Amino acid sequence: MDAAARRPGREAETQKSFLAPTSPVTAADSSEVRTRLVATDGAAQRGSVRPAPTEVVTHVQRLLTAAYERTALARWLVPEQPSRARLLHAWISLCVEAAFDRGQVEMPPGHRVVSVWLSEPTPTAWNRWDRLAKVTAPFANNFVNLHRKLAEAAPSGQSYQRLAFAGAQGGIRGQGWGTLLLRRRLDALDARQVPAYAVALDPNNVRWLTRHGFRAHGPPILLPAHSRPASTVDRRQPPTRLGVTLQPMWRPPAKPRQRAP
Repeated sequence: MDAAARRPGREAETQKSFLAPTSPVTAADSSEVRTRLVATDGAAQRGSVRPAPTEVVTHVQRLLTAAYERTALARWLVPEQPSRARLLHAWISLCVEAAFDRGQVEMPPGHRVVSVWLSEPTPTAWNRWDRLAKVTAPFANNFVNLHRKLAEAAPSGQSYQRLAFAGAQGGIRGQGWGTLLLRRRLDALDARQVPAYAVALDPNNVRWLTRHGFRAHGPPILLPAHSRPASTVDRRQPPTRLGVTLQPMWRPPAKPRQRAP
């Protein structure tokens, strides 16, 4: 989850979705953006960092909820459209809380695109199942089953960083911020020789992540179709009766460059 960002004038790509939707595109002045990028490190990584302001946390939660609301995964998690935004927001808020505690949340100036990374494996136990079930009722089984399948597919036996979420506001998709955030994080991980992991939500994600050095990690994650009455399903959205397929992706760190003698 091609080291170079896309240049202006090339076709704009659609929004990328992982357990994380993001928008891989170009930035007009990457050198300036790199120096101005806002990064909030989790207390688990840098104990001296203070908690992010409440308004920043709330903004991240709302931005990611809007980015996910129209994905096939969202329709699978919450088949009933009237409840979808509320339950997605509750789910994402719970996950973002963990990111601000033990991960990294990166946003460029303007706060219109965000990437959320978590250090894995989790250093301490998180009472996620009870909390997750409580905030996502009456569709708690869908959310819990998703997380169980994600846990089963996740790498084991080594430390890595996981791209948990990424999203962009619709007005800036196609401008390169998603790619810039991803490359910045991957460069930092390469410098520390830390692998990266992501879960792609659709084939477009798989192709984009592949261009950035990711490869499939094990078989796809299959979320089976629901056997819910048709009257409860949102008819305005494409059907998810065939279920949803997610693809775990793994990227080993790039080898350090050797200095010339």
